[in-house]
Amino acid sequence: MLDKFLMEPQNMHARESILMDKLSFDLKLAAAKNDYYLKSYYSTVDHDGFDLILDDDDVIKKLQVKTVSTSTTTSSWGIHKDIFRLTQDLVELLGYTATPDSVGLFGGVILQEFDASNNSLTIDYYYTDMLIITMYANNLLKSSTNNIDGIAQKHLSNVFTGSRKDKVYIPKSLFIRSNSPESLLSMIGLHGNGTVGWIEYAKSYVSHVNNSTDLYSIGGMSLPMLESELKLSYSKLT
Repeated sequence: MLDKFLMEPQNMHARESILMDKLSFDLKLAAAKNDYYLKSYYSTVDHDGFDLILDDDDVIKKLQVKTVSTSTTTSSWGIHKDIFRLTQDLVELLGYTATPDSVGLFGGVILQEFDASNNSLTIDYYYTDMLIITMYANNLLKSSTNNIDGIAQKHLSNVFTGSRKDKVYIPKSLFIRSNSPESLLSMIGLHGNGTVGWIEYAKSYVSHVNNSTDLYSIGGMSLPMLESELKLSYSKLT
């Protein structure tokens, strides 16, 4: 049975390879539906905290990929803080003070939740990054988890302390589930299903809520307008 094969400890590397290939296929097919070829590159070691790089010719994104079975109880994952910290060009635009502790990769985390119980493979994709966690911290995104804003605020504070190579443990409640590989591309900030504006609205939203002195503005949109656009995009992506 497929589930037995995938869950056996000696097949861990085979499982990771199969799921990474499936992710790559799903995203490349989604990109082709949007009339472009998505380039992907893999890191063979986890030294830098990311294991996948995606390139749509306009944006290059470094990503950590985690996998979990629907039959296990794993509920949080250790991610290098470097993934969540912002790039040098975005730190002050999004309302943070530029210090060595605030600069990083501005990447993201893809969570693959798989089910092989019926001898076939189904996968749900989840995604998070610093922008999404900030939206949870400000109650823009809703969750069935109690005190999600407090959980998100705690993780944001933790991200900006210590070494960039330290890990922060991110719970599943701080991810959002995509409704398709095309939506996952949009969440990441790549050309996706027509809601590529998600990432730009999110940057501007964070800049507003952090009271940035050098505001990252989109057409002079106010905070309420940004909240409305993000909620609309969220409904399309999830």
